[in-house]
Amino acid sequence: MVIARKDGDRIVVGSTVADTLIDMTESDLSLLENIPFWKVKGEKNCYVFAEDLTFATDLLRFNDYVFKNITDGNSVVTNVVPKMKELLSKYSQILNGKEWDSQLLIIKDNKMFTIGHYFTVSEVDEFAGLGYEQYLLGGLEESRDKPIKESILFAVSNINKMRCKNLFPLVLFDSKTKKRKIYYN
Repeated sequence: MVIARKDGDRIVVGSTVADTLIDMTESDLSLLENIPFWKVKGEKNCYVFAEDLTFATDLLRFNDYVFKNITDGNSVVTNVVPKMKELLSKYSQILNGKEWDSQLLIIKDNKMFTIGHYFTVSEVDEFAGLGYEQYLLGGLEESRDKPIKESILFAVSNINKMRCKNLFPLVLFDSKTKKRKIYYN
C-alpha cells in the first residue's frame, strides 16, 4: 500500500507491506529491504514506491535503469513503460499479455506519477493512493486541513478502523528532507 500527499515543494509518501506479508513480525515488516521503495541510482530526486513486494517489483528495484531520464508524464509513457514491459516480459511477469501484479508511484523532483496494473500512466497533482485507493483518498480529503504527516497517518488509521486491516508499521518518506521515519500502530 502506498499513500502520498503533495504540499507545495514537499511530497510525503507512506508505504507498508503489512497487508500482504501477514505472517511477518512487526520488526521484520519495518526492515527497509521489506519496503518496496528505492531511490533511483544516478538520478537526482527520483524515488519509486511499489504497491506490493513481489518478484516483479524486486526486478524493477534491482534494474532501476528503467527509471532514468524522467522529466514529465510523456517521458514515463515513452521511456519507462516500454523498458518495464521488456524487463517484466523477459521474466514472464506480464499476465494475460497486458497486466502485471503491482502499481508504482514515482516521484521525480516535485512531480508524482503513477503506473497502474495495465501500465496506464497518470500525473498526480495532490493525493495518490495505491491499494485501498478509495479509503486512502477519502481519508486524505477528509484530513486536508491537518499537517501533511498527520493527514497521512489519519487516512491509514481510518483503513484500520473501517476495514479491520492493520497497515502499520508504516514508513513515511519526506521528499524535502530525504528522511524516512517508521510509525507503529
